[in-house]
Amino acid sequence: MSKKAGVTKEQVVAVSKGAGDPLWDDHMRAVMTAVDELHNDAFISDATWAQLMKKYDNKQVMDLIFTVGQYNMLSMALNSLGVQLDEGVPEYKEYLKG
Repeated sequence: MSKKAGVTKEQVVAVSKGAGDPLWDDHMRAVMTAVDELHNDAFISDATWAQLMKKYDNKQVMDLIFTVGQYNMLSMALNSLGVQLDEGVPEYKEYLKG
């Protein structure tokens, strides 16, 4: 799905390295930091919120929070239920090779 959306392999690798990867500009670094803060602390810090507000409005930051929460819930369900990848969907390492 990421390929179809125009996400590059370099960006996939950068996501796995987090906000500190040099590929990210200041805005994407703030998004990555917000995701990490939500995952780790269930809270976006004031500093990260201020960075996000340079490009987003309050509604867009709320959308980010709900999107992260929804994917967190989905991953909990898929992992707990032992759902496997569909046939033909490559593992992360295979995707990077291909």
